[in-house]
Amino acid sequence: MTAHYKVLVNGQSAHGGHLSWSLPTLKEDGEWLPGYWQVIPNEQAIDVCRVGLHLTNDPARWLTIGCEVYLAAGRGDHQTLGDKTAWREARLLRPAPEMIPDWWRQHEQFVIGLKDIPWGRPDGNPNPEWVLFTAPTLDGARAEARAAADKAAYAREVIRDMAYAMACAVAEAAADARDAVYEAACDFTFDAAYTAAALAPAADRDVAFAAAYSAFHDAVLYTSVQHICGDLDIEQRHRDCVEARWEVWRKGYWLAGEVEGTLFVYSKEEGA
Repeated sequence: MTAHYKVLVNGQSAHGGHLSWSLPTLKEDGEWLPGYWQVIPNEQAIDVCRVGLHLTNDPARWLTIGCEVYLAAGRGDHQTLGDKTAWREARLLRPAPEMIPDWWRQHEQFVIGLKDIPWGRPDGNPNPEWVLFTAPTLDGARAEARAAADKAAYAREVIRDMAYAMACAVAEAAADARDAVYEAACDFTFDAAYTAAALAPAADRDVAFAAAYSAFHDAVLYTSVQHICGDLDIEQRHRDCVEARWEVWRKGYWLAGEVEGTLFVYSKEEGA
């Protein structure tokens, strides 16, 4: 018999509706008392993706930040499309935390923690392996760093950020089996990174918003390689690449580019 599940956030549907579900309660004997049956009126025809109480046999496809998964049951007339079944009646039987993989919780904590990144506020302890450029303005520092990275790439006859591009290709290929989750990760990471970048000092905000796109791509790459694909076979050089790039943002600096493992980094002059 196929098991069915429901993915909720704060007890409510999180995909195409905001229904508050009756949650299971834990009894004194340690058993779970199911929630009450939720019912779609008979005058409404069940139509998957439109009308019905939707359950899934593949909850990993519907994970979202802050979610909980419940083992569920449906009864009455129903309609199935892919992993989803729309039921006339459905109820939650018990929490099913075992259906949320560790890599998702790691990704979730990473996304939540993006708000704590010190965007535009360097910690004053740059990695000595970086090529760091500073200037009175953030825009000026970025221009110098980009020019130096492009010059280095030209001199070495290589493409700037090639290691980044290779890591992206590997992560996307490895994540094919988790395509829906990967897309959701991109959405959540972009929102968090862009919102956090908006906290940069007002005078630098235009440059910070532009740099947010770079931060977004590095954040997505980092969580894709290290979390979403953390248990998959990815070469260590790609993991090292994303770790090195993310260290720049985590320490409050800005990344202009990378050439054969050398990171070109920039920030405003201290006190500017």
